[in-house]
Amino acid sequence: MKNAMAFKQLCRGSAWILLVICILYPGMAFGQFGPRGVCRAMVMGISEYQDPEIPDLRFAHRDAEAFSRYLQIRPVDKVKPENLKLLINDQATGGNVHLAIRSIVQESQSGDKVVIYFAGHGDVETLYPDEPGHLLVFDTPANNYSANSLRLDDIRRSVNALVSRNIQVLIVTDACHAGKLAGSAVNGAQAATSSMAEQFNSEIKILSCQSNEFSQEGEQWGEGRGVFSWYLIQGLMGMADVDRDLQVTIKELSRFLEDMIEPDVAPQRQTPNLVGDRNARIAVIDEAQLLAFRKELDPNFSPSDPVLAAREPEAPPVERIDSVWVKKRSSIQWALDNKRLIREDIGSNDPGRMSAYDQLQQLKKDYPEKNEVKQIEDQLIAKLQEGAQQAVNAYLKNDQQELINRWKGSSGSYQRFPAYLKTAASMLDSDQYLRNRLLALAHYFQAINYRFSAEKETRTRSSFLHQALDQADSAKLFEPRTAYIPNEIGLIYSRLDMGQKAVSYYKEAMDIAPTWAMPYNNLAMNAYEENLNQAAEWARMALQRDSSLFGSYYVRALFHKENNEQFLAETALLEGIRRNPNIPQPMMNFASYWIQVERPEMAEMWYQQVLTKSPIATNHLHDIGNYYSNKSDFDRSIYYFQQVIKADPTFTEAWFEMGNAFMHKGNLKDAKNAFQETLKLQNNHPGALSNLGHIAFREGEPQMSLTYYKQAMNAIPGTAYCPAIEGAAAVQLQLGSLSESKKLITQFLNECADIPGFHESRKSVFYNLACIESREGRLEDAFIALEKALDAGFGNENHIRTDPDLQSLHDKPEWEQILKKYFNN
Repeated sequence: MKNAMAFKQLCRGSAWILLVICILYPGMAFGQFGPRGVCRAMVMGISEYQDPEIPDLRFAHRDAEAFSRYLQIRPVDKVKPENLKLLINDQATGGNVHLAIRSIVQESQSGDKVVIYFAGHGDVETLYPDEPGHLLVFDTPANNYSANSLRLDDIRRSVNALVSRNIQVLIVTDACHAGKLAGSAVNGAQAATSSMAEQFNSEIKILSCQSNEFSQEGEQWGEGRGVFSWYLIQGLMGMADVDRDLQVTIKELSRFLEDMIEPDVAPQRQTPNLVGDRNARIAVIDEAQLLAFRKELDPNFSPSDPVLAAREPEAPPVERIDSVWVKKRSSIQWALDNKRLIREDIGSNDPGRMSAYDQLQQLKKDYPEKNEVKQIEDQLIAKLQEGAQQAVNAYLKNDQQELINRWKGSSGSYQRFPAYLKTAASMLDSDQYLRNRLLALAHYFQAINYRFSAEKETRTRSSFLHQALDQADSAKLFEPRTAYIPNEIGLIYSRLDMGQKAVSYYKEAMDIAPTWAMPYNNLAMNAYEENLNQAAEWARMALQRDSSLFGSYYVRALFHKENNEQFLAETALLEGIRRNPNIPQPMMNFASYWIQVERPEMAEMWYQQVLTKSPIATNHLHDIGNYYSNKSDFDRSIYYFQQVIKADPTFTEAWFEMGNAFMHKGNLKDAKNAFQETLKLQNNHPGALSNLGHIAFREGEPQMSLTYYKQAMNAIPGTAYCPAIEGAAAVQLQLGSLSESKKLITQFLNECADIPGFHESRKSVFYNLACIESREGRLEDAFIALEKALDAGFGNENHIRTDPDLQSLHDKPEWEQILKKYFNN
């Protein structure tokens, strides 16, 4: 028999986890499918999961391969190779799975049939009513299913779309298996099985077991099969045909599976569960195939009473080779393989090349009916979302390299993700569920890009953070139950110093994904300044879920420091470093700790340790530069700011801080250049404008100085930029505009009392006020202002005695009294 080898492979190469979705129009039988319709299939088998915390399966990929072979040899409704999508292990990513379903829904017509087979884990994370239940694809994260899974809601929508167009539906699942998953504490696998058993739209369903049971597997079934899978294919091949009418009904298959599985797994319990029309035919039998199959299972089998077999004639079409098509196909494949996906990817090294997206649009015009064009479109959509999904998965795992990528800020691939994802979404119809997920991801990454822009441009951080919040809110509208989105919203509110709002979103993320540690960690980081005890508790809970979270170790260290437990504090920080040896941030945390306990030499040691890591995020180099500026080691600080700028020329604050360092050294030329570069990146940067005003004043250009100061004062509407107000007051005094100077001094004293450095600034502000009062003849007020300046630390006696602005005070008795009081003459 020519099919003997195929039968042997069917028997011996399969797995124990099985979800078959075969789509049947209500009231019609699977066995009645005929040549009038096309049968399409998607077959998935996942034995090895990307996330190591999802337990691998033993034979799922072999099960999928065996079932795909069955579909290609069955006598009626045989699935032709061009209509079969086989996704094994790392091929069964969320992107590929969703696009395969989309393709099947799009291509199927009235009277067609669809088979979707899934071998893998099923689970839920919580028992909330709106928890959809999930089938875990290859790259589903272990602690955040909604980020990337095949949800039962997705299947429901797809079934409804198919049934409404007279397309036949059957669902068979085997997705309830033992193993520690995120939902184990709430019997998630059983809950997912129970949800799958609910009828969506008159379809027939076959489940491998009841919701309170687990599926069994072992080598005793076909040298490595799941017991349900092993007997399912036997029954479909014809061994369930009790009345020998060359067809298998749901009722016959149900009895066959119960009779074979229950005694074979004893003392364990496993009883298949069938839902729907029990008289519907599920398979048609070819007697010759059945005889060969039974002979393969049992060499001593002797057939009797042969009957006619059902046959399906085949006449494969012969396709002519189109040389133009072959050339265009090769060109777009190059673009896909080399990640020239959209126009922005085409660089100077790609002369004459077009992006995959642009080429696809041309192919759609030139070959509107060619089926392979649709396959290329699916391939492009998968490529466009692949990097973003992997980045999300890595973040959910607290992956060290991913955290480094995020700390680099909104550059490289992160910058490109929103455009990729929106391009992918534009190729999907508005009613396709994948479109909303891609748009949610696009808004999410745009929010991250804005948040990191806020880190680089701290003077306008509020504006960037509000833009980030708008994007994150948009993401949440598209995906309301995906935990990493409310977690991101919490991060943004934390940066906006709106701690209570942040807490509510972190808790929402915890409710959606209770085993994910990051929201607990972020709660701890959010709370430690106001409630260190509560923060330490959040940190403890975070570390229970993920012992590598260095932010939580930092919070625990602060808790121990507050309780005078220095050894425990240092131990916690060192543990964070030990568990994250390649990430600079835990070392930065230890340096911060040493600064808090006034051990700068230890802080510097850890900063030097950070500098041995590669790559170092630009914000870390920037922090180290600021450290040396605070030490007045301006040469070193300038060096590190230059390293930041070399790595990222758009880092606005690095240019600004480098200008400050040059100015402190007295190098006004280089300082001016750095501030001008700052303004190229942010034309309303108040600090750069104010410092340029200061430089112009020192260079004898008071009118230019005043222009810069006024621009700085108006740079951020509704916000007083105090250094510019102080500087403008001094310039107006020199220009003789005493009333304008006094007005600015009054504004400074009224609006700037809470700024850092206000006390230091008071001495010059009050001194200038004394000069104004003296020049305008208000001598009593002048003495009051002068004494305030001296109280604040104005200590240049010679300048006071020789300043012509104070000449009118010299003849008064208070003059010598005040000078003797403060200078002890």
